[in-house]
Amino acid sequence: MLNRNEYRQMLLAGTVTFPATFPQVGTLELRSEKLSALSGQASDILTVTESPSSRVTLCREVLASAVRAVFLPRNPQQVNYSDGLWLLPGEILMGLKLHLQNAHGPLYGIVFVAENEPTILKMSAGMTAAESVQYYPPLPGDPSFNHYNPNPGKPHPGRTGGGDCDSTFSLQDCDANFSLQDCDAGFSQESLMLQQAPLLQRGPMFQQAPMLERGPLFSCS
Repeated sequence: MLNRNEYRQMLLAGTVTFPATFPQVGTLELRSEKLSALSGQASDILTVTESPSSRVTLCREVLASAVRAVFLPRNPQQVNYSDGLWLLPGEILMGLKLHLQNAHGPLYGIVFVAENEPTILKMSAGMTAAESVQYYPPLPGDPSFNHYNPNPGKPHPGRTGGGDCDSTFSLQDCDANFSLQDCDAGFSQESLMLQQAPLLQRGPMFQQAPMLERGPLFSCS
């Protein structure tokens, strides 16, 4: 039978953290909605707010019932996973309500959520007028919308143009799984340092293809 520590380790497998960067903590808030956009029914929503910089604030909303674990550090300025309170399924909702009621200020913590759980991300950022005009959120067909192309070797859905990423390597080795010519990052082929090298076995999800060495300018995100 699993002890509490082993049970927690099992729960944390396949999760991401809000905030994403350790040891940063987020401000935790809990509210009830009669009709949640996340579930389509009455639900408790956990909001995790963080400020990765003085210009940016991120708020992530997730169903409280979907949270795998919550860590409340004893000292938010010196976060240590062995120095604080872990809330696990069956304890999360009641534990958060009690701590929020008794807190004399913001409640800080780290939330663990399964990678495929639906969330709502809200961002506020200080930008110049020109920056705000150039900014656009992820759109259908962007890599963040459909990272894995179910049809390797074919153009990414929603993109124009065709062909593989490049004739020297397989489409399955392109992280975003769409044509490099369609990448919005605006880098040139010269920024990719392609080396002719022996074929490497990339595992069951990848075909054998020449090694791709990516230069410092490579970015499709």
